[in-house]
Amino acid sequence: MANKSILMYGDVQIYEEDLASVGPGMWLNDTILEFEYEFFEIDAFSDQSSIAFIRPAIVYLMTQFIDPDSLEGVWPPDLKSKQLIFLPINDNQGDQAGGSHWSLLVYYRPTNAFYYYDSLHDANRKLTETYKSKLAKLINTSPQSFFVPIPTPQQENGFDCGIYVLAITELLAKRYQQIDKDLTMKPGDNALWRISNSNLTAEHIQEFREALFVFISELATNYL
Repeated sequence: MANKSILMYGDVQIYEEDLASVGPGMWLNDTILEFEYEFFEIDAFSDQSSIAFIRPAIVYLMTQFIDPDSLEGVWPPDLKSKQLIFLPINDNQGDQAGGSHWSLLVYYRPTNAFYYYDSLHDANRKLTETYKSKLAKLINTSPQSFFVPIPTPQQENGFDCGIYVLAITELLAKRYQQIDKDLTMKPGDNALWRISNSNLTAEHIQEFREALFVFISELATNYL
């Protein structure tokens, strides 16, 4: 059965099987994370020029190259001036599509710190820490930048990790919209980054998934 294209949004083309990955009990695929980050950048947070939402495919490329300088032309040209940078991390380390878990790394330039979120018992922590030095070079910061694991609400199944990444990204970006950008912060000041279980309940995650499915479906209907 043909996998039909149903939507072109920005630079992201969505097929039927991509939308299916947003359905109940499904593991969110790369294309849907690409789509949502595209939506965050060109629509939801388009007024926040100091935020960068780095697409999963670009983050993946960075992790596979020994010399990150060879990728500099692939990254946004103004990345080194961005203040807040979101980087979805997948545990795939091969040269083929794959992986089984998403986590989130967030860089905040004023504190020179990478904040790490993982909804599955820090499953990607060691892998993410090995990527930090490559990321630090590409975004023009010191390899001695801080790595700050943030306690994260935990998923209750084996498939919601991608939804957690998107929900956390949206929550933190909204917080950033509201803060005083001249406020002085230290790496250990985690008020902006802290996420409680009440912020992201299992019900909230389910609602986020359902709303995302409806949103893409409605866009696809208008597109067709």
